[in-house]
Amino acid sequence: MNNKPDIFSINMLVATVGLLLLSPLLAQAKKYSLEEKADDGRVFAVEGKMTVSGELKTAAREQKVITMPLKVKANLYYQERRLSGTGRDAKALRSLRYYERAAAEIKVAKQVSFKQLSSTHQLLVAQGTRERVLFYSPRLMMKPNDLELLNVAGDSLAILGLLPDQPVEIAETWTPDSWVIQMLTSTEAINKSNLVCKLESVNAGIAEISFEGSIAGATSGTDASSTIKGRFKYDIAKKHMTQIDIIQTEKRSVGATSPGMNVTAKMSYTRTLLEKKSHLTDKLANSIPLEPDAQLLLVTFDATWNSRVTVGRNWKVFHKNSNVAVLRLLEKGSLIAQCNISYVPTAAPGQHLSEKQFQTNIHTALGDKLTKITKAELLKTNDKLYIYRVIATGKSNGIEMNWLYYLCANPDGRQTSFVFAVESKQQEKLANRDVAIVTSIQFLKKPKSPQPAKP
Repeated sequence: MNNKPDIFSINMLVATVGLLLLSPLLAQAKKYSLEEKADDGRVFAVEGKMTVSGELKTAAREQKVITMPLKVKANLYYQERRLSGTGRDAKALRSLRYYERAAAEIKVAKQVSFKQLSSTHQLLVAQGTRERVLFYSPRLMMKPNDLELLNVAGDSLAILGLLPDQPVEIAETWTPDSWVIQMLTSTEAINKSNLVCKLESVNAGIAEISFEGSIAGATSGTDASSTIKGRFKYDIAKKHMTQIDIIQTEKRSVGATSPGMNVTAKMSYTRTLLEKKSHLTDKLANSIPLEPDAQLLLVTFDATWNSRVTVGRNWKVFHKNSNVAVLRLLEKGSLIAQCNISYVPTAAPGQHLSEKQFQTNIHTALGDKLTKITKAELLKTNDKLYIYRVIATGKSNGIEMNWLYYLCANPDGRQTSFVFAVESKQQEKLANRDVAIVTSIQFLKKPKSPQPAKP
């Protein structure tokens, strides 16, 4: 009798036991598809609340820095539906929005200000780019204050970049492309970054995903670093995100056009399918061109003395008061030029500051910096505006400089002056953008004074 064990039987037994042991694990390894398609025509109601706390830092004389406490409270409510993208990666994310509310209370030290989205800019397109979510109106140019208000931590469009490209199982992690955290944090240039997402759980058809990452780079021409951490929920049956919570910290050095900061922003969104009638109809969505007219990407800047100019988005408002506004042109982190727009007292109708006096004022303003005036001329325009240009050269702190002065006068006697200061070596980069700004000037009608109530 052969008492040796049957090797085949033993192997079968081991395999059977192995399968029995693995079967619970295999049952758990279910994969879930977490996606929102670009051609989804559904409209979402998005409500967001944000708080920011920390400190702002501004440059003072003698290389000193002034630090001020900062607190912000903001709330948003808008309808949103996807539009087809204009490209790959960040450009694949695009949506149409109708804002019913967008407001913020900003407290810097003891000074409190309030911002609210202009009623003319309720309908907007949100377009994904690597650097940020780009907003524009399909109808008219926007204003700087509105753009600042809309730039919030973890925008609901940018958050979609966190969704995985492939189905995932519970406890699985994935790493979104670098453009995702760059767009989420509105970082203009990236040096290094990391971002990891994880499917934490699925309960009652709701998936919960965590994410965490950091990025170092530059924004507004200065060093900036951010961290993000948060969670979002995804309804598997309805195929959309429902709840988003994100915490972002940011440290930024004082820059040429923006203050430094050390802040923490907390943002919470809810996204629900809109049940009421939407402003974002199929007809409206289909009427939005794939690419906007170039004019719609410009912004209008209003001075306090009822004049308006049109500028590119690379021009940032650095300072503004009742008599002067200072704008700075920043490209790829470099300061190209500065533009001072100044109030000039109103002359009699049909009159303006004399050319001789304007040149005298230039000599006085530049003093020892001035080497010579190279050109003085009248610019021809298609309207009745008077525009006189003076180009001066010289040195400031040992740097070769060009100063381009303009005097603009309206037929009714209202006047505004411009001076563009640019290093001589940067003149080519400024190109003709000074002329474009000056010739865009509009002298607005003065607002009507309120009439006394009749008894």
